[in-house]
Amino acid sequence: MKSMIKLFSSVKLAIFLLIVITLATILGTLVPQGGSPEAYKEKYGDGAAVLINLGITRLYQSPWYLTLLVLFSTNITTCSLTRIKPKFNKAFKPQVIIEEKKFNALSLKKIFKSHQPVPRVKGNLKEILKSKGYKIREKSEQDRVYLLARKKFLGLFGSDTVHLGILIVIIGGFISGAAGSRDNLALTLEETKPVPGADFSLKLNNFETLYYPDGSVKDWKSTLSIIKNDQRILTKTIEVNHPLSYKGFVFYQSGYGWNWRNPQVEIMIGRKTENPFSESVRIKVGEKALIKDKHIEINPMYFVPDFVLTEEKKVTSRSLEPNNPAVYVKAIEKGELAFSGWLFLKYPEFNTRDSQVNSNLSLKFKDFKAESYSVIQIAKDPGVPFIWTGCTFVMLGLFLAFYYIPRELKFMIKKESQKTKIYGGGIVKKAKDSFKEEFDQIILSFRESK
Repeated sequence: MKSMIKLFSSVKLAIFLLIVITLATILGTLVPQGGSPEAYKEKYGDGAAVLINLGITRLYQSPWYLTLLVLFSTNITTCSLTRIKPKFNKAFKPQVIIEEKKFNALSLKKIFKSHQPVPRVKGNLKEILKSKGYKIREKSEQDRVYLLARKKFLGLFGSDTVHLGILIVIIGGFISGAAGSRDNLALTLEETKPVPGADFSLKLNNFETLYYPDGSVKDWKSTLSIIKNDQRILTKTIEVNHPLSYKGFVFYQSGYGWNWRNPQVEIMIGRKTENPFSESVRIKVGEKALIKDKHIEINPMYFVPDFVLTEEKKVTSRSLEPNNPAVYVKAIEKGELAFSGWLFLKYPEFNTRDSQVNSNLSLKFKDFKAESYSVIQIAKDPGVPFIWTGCTFVMLGLFLAFYYIPRELKFMIKKESQKTKIYGGGIVKKAKDSFKEEFDQIILSFRESK
């Protein structure tokens, strides 16, 4: 048992585990997490199987990574517990009496005499020490008076506070991994959908896409409402990095898109010869529109937002962005096929027509309108409060360790012949120069006192 305690209280073990965890975390940052095997195969080739088998593609849920965290938690817990009792005794049960020979072991010490009587020496020293912010403990024994002056002694627990903060962060990480969840919800304008795992719903009141002058997307904004029992509880406009929080759920603006299944298109139909005319028709893809006085039926059959031909000469969409909108249209005039082909919004000169159709009817793709939707990421992470609390303890511990350095002064006062002999000394582990300066000022102030 003692050997195990010695092993897990080792600082060397803590440093080793911290280095391994850091390297593993860097690896988890470089390798995308939670992807499909096909995606890893495409990106890493034969190395994908190694990454998947080692659990690197889901690093933060892998058994070996969690084992490292458990070992590190055990290590810092053991380190703190084996050191906390001596620190506690030193902080709250300090030894006031010090022997003369122990003054020689102090890094900072002075021995001097005064013509003042012992009570006056004690009173003046206490007054000066209190003015410097020291808390004083006093004890008398035989013909001697002992003073113990300390300040900032809570700085003794700086490292332990850091350890506690790290433990809380790790606990928060385990809670997040076990009980946290992330879902995506696609909402069209005025649509309301239930939030998975919650007793309320989410409604999209408004959605706006902002663009840079060059046409690239600058930002997305969604105005969301929390709906519960048909009542609007809360409304907020969210954007990237400015989410909505409610009852442990956080709603992030994740993306946007269009419903390309049946967009509305505007087709211009005309003829320059033989009864010339020009007329615009708005119609949804998949439906038919009849121009009665011309006996013309328009049928937009297919729509792609980003037209491209594959190597096999098949039509597909390069992306879901409307970079090259195109619609396949058929036109029937007096019962006969008058037009059949693809129409392009941005490049009308590339409009196609079935070579077997002989007609002077012309069609142009003028505009389209598709229902847009906002993609909302829903995150439920019950470990977040623990993580923030742990981070607060870590910052507090670092402050105590580096900026709240304990200082301790010991004095022994005794009567010697016709004078009073004073032994004074100090203990500090950091900022020794400033401590020595303060100690010298205290001695000087005492010598100048009456």
